[in-house]
Amino acid sequence: MTDDWQTPFRSLAGVTIESEGTIWPILVRGSVDGVPFSFSYRYGERYGEWRVEIGEHQPWSNTGGDLPSPEKVASMLAKAFELWRADSESMSDATKARRRFDAHLDEQRERLRQVDDATLAELITHLRLIESDPHFDPIEFLCGWLLARMPPLGGLTPAEVLSQPGGLERVKDLLGRWVYGTSA
Repeated sequence: MTDDWQTPFRSLAGVTIESEGTIWPILVRGSVDGVPFSFSYRYGERYGEWRVEIGEHQPWSNTGGDLPSPEKVASMLAKAFELWRADSESMSDATKARRRFDAHLDEQRERLRQVDDATLAELITHLRLIESDPHFDPIEFLCGWLLARMPPLGGLTPAEVLSQPGGLERVKDLLGRWVYGTSA
């Protein structure tokens, strides 16, 4: 089996792969049109079983077959995405919007989870030192601010920059400029 799980998925429009196939069981996670999906394959005593789940949609599954290659997984997912999109066309706009909102919130939660507790504590302490308004809530502020795209950060979010070398200092500097009114 090839180790390249990204290449077969590049041709799938609207698909982002977040975790690539692990060997046992094969598990691929990502999003299609902003809705989370997962593909899993487990090999049993006599047969293999694969399963595709997209958002809240009833999962597709099947038994039989050998361990699939990344190309085969991509082909199976392409068919599942085609069926799901056809089914989604009959959904109301409100249902589609709700699915996208939920996917967006899940993505934001995941980004915030990537910021470790020590970094959050340091940012909160930094804000408390530089912001003089006694009614200012640094935790409430950081919940939104860490996920906002910032031109001074090259269009990245502060949460994304925190994972880079020197990111904490860049973010603290931007916070200081924001508090003192010298940056957006």
